[in-house]
This record gives sequence, structure tokens and C-alpha cells, in this order.
Amino acid sequence: MYCRECGEKYLNDKAVICVKCGVERDNGRNYCPECGESIPNPKAEVCLKCGISLKKTSNLPVQASKPKEKLIAGLLALFLGYLGIHRFYLGYNTIGIIQLVLFIGGFLTCGLTWIISGIWAIVDCIMIFMGKVPDFYGQELL
Repeated sequence: MYCRECGEKYLNDKAVICVKCGVERDNGRNYCPECGESIPNPKAEVCLKCGISLKKTSNLPVQASKPKEKLIAGLLALFLGYLGIHRFYLGYNTIGIIQLVLFIGGFLTCGLTWIISGIWAIVDCIMIFMGKVPDFYGQELL
């Protein structure tokens, strides 16, 4: 693997920055990360020497821990799903906050949003046990 900014070969495949220029890994547009070939057009989408895509494939952070468990996520969805707790467990904090706000909004709407939150939790529970919901990092639940 090569630094995309200066073209220096990484000494360690797990390096997070280039030790020569200090740029974060996979940032820069001057060199191909696979073969180290100079890229004359910074907007190029493919390396003309080795043919790999030069576009970033994902903006997701790298997961450092093991995948989450399906049973725990499913039970959280079944018993506390109306609060969005299962979504927080899986790493979907934004969706968890939305479900929590829907639950709290039930006090203002005489329980109308509780119905929405409850149905959403049941659907999530079914989808989790069917294996249709990965964790935030895209890994299948164990």
C-alpha cells in the first residue's frame, strides 16, 4: 500500500498516517494506493496502471470491537424498542434518538407517537431476528 499524497510505501499495513508526509491514510489524490503510480489528474476515478478504483468506498469508521449479538439486539428491541435502546446498542445513535423522541412525544400527543414507536420496535425486532439488520459498521449480528 502506498500513500495517496506522497507515494511513499507504508511500512505497516495498519498505519493510520504516512510517516513521510503525515497525511491520514487514504487521503490525498496524487498517487495510487495500490501500485504507487503518480496520478496526473486529481479527479481521476481509476488508476491507469493497475485499474483499481481511486474513490473512497466507505465513510464508515473502522470497527475495533467484535460484532454485536443478535439475541441481545432482538430482546432489546422486543422489550425496550419503543425507547430505541436496541438502535443505540447497534450503533445507530441518530435512529435511537428519533425513536426516543417519538416516545417522549407521546406525552404531548396523548400516546399517538407511542403507537408509531411501538410498531417500529416490533418491525425492528422481527428484522433483527431475521438477520436483516447489520450493526452500524455493516457486520452481521452473531
